[in-house]
Amino acid sequence: MERAIKSAVDYVDEIIVIHDGPCVDRSLEIASKYGCIVRESTRQGNCEAHLIEGLNAAKNDWILKLDGDEYLSKELAESLYSLTSRPSADIYEFSIPTRENGKKYTFLYFPRLYRKSKIKYINVIHQYTDPIDRSATIKRRDFVIEHDPKYDNFEIKRFIKKQTPWAKSHAQKLLSDTASLEMYNTNTFDWPLRTRLRIMFPLILGMLGSFLYHITVGIKNTVKYKDFYFLKHSFFTGIYFVMVFFIVFIRKLKRLLWGTYE
Repeated sequence: MERAIKSAVDYVDEIIVIHDGPCVDRSLEIASKYGCIVRESTRQGNCEAHLIEGLNAAKNDWILKLDGDEYLSKELAESLYSLTSRPSADIYEFSIPTRENGKKYTFLYFPRLYRKSKIKYINVIHQYTDPIDRSATIKRRDFVIEHDPKYDNFEIKRFIKKQTPWAKSHAQKLLSDTASLEMYNTNTFDWPLRTRLRIMFPLILGMLGSFLYHITVGIKNTVKYKDFYFLKHSFFTGIYFVMVFFIVFIRKLKRLLWGTYE
């Protein structure tokens, strides 16, 4: 986390650090040393759950979102002022690379710098900010938010340990009444049709359909870039959705048999 703070502290007006649950190390002490606003929030097991709290706490309109294991590239840090003082968009997407065997892959882009007045957000794991309406403009810029974890996300045991609680949370939100979800800058929400269909048919469209879709994307990118990393990435993404919709299926079955999702 200190690396994330140090990469941004000289280029932003304030840094708000929200810790997922009680802090048992020196993270908040270190954050305070750099003048950050620090908060301990209820443990949720994922950073997306705390985004709305951070948006509400921020005093300015422009928001830069960083996870604790990420940090700004020098080029992006030095460009923040021009991106926000002379904006060409309301929402900027940056690359967050993945790595394997010393090689960096920069094919994934995410919205990370945006006006909070121009976005809406639904508190669901792996959900990203969306434009509030058609007036909000989006631009993809070739700046990098570095992400260099000290572990392999695709190692089987670590993948299962890390992704299983996320899949449970994701499945629970998919089965929730959407009106009960925490929202920012919107009062209404419904899942896209493709998601509603996967919830309705979790075995065929949820598990099998999602897995085949991601494998197809992986094969396409493997052929295009001549690198099997893309197939590996898509395989594990597909497995994650198999986990999610298997849990959806089990909970729907429990609801049918015993009248409860639990």
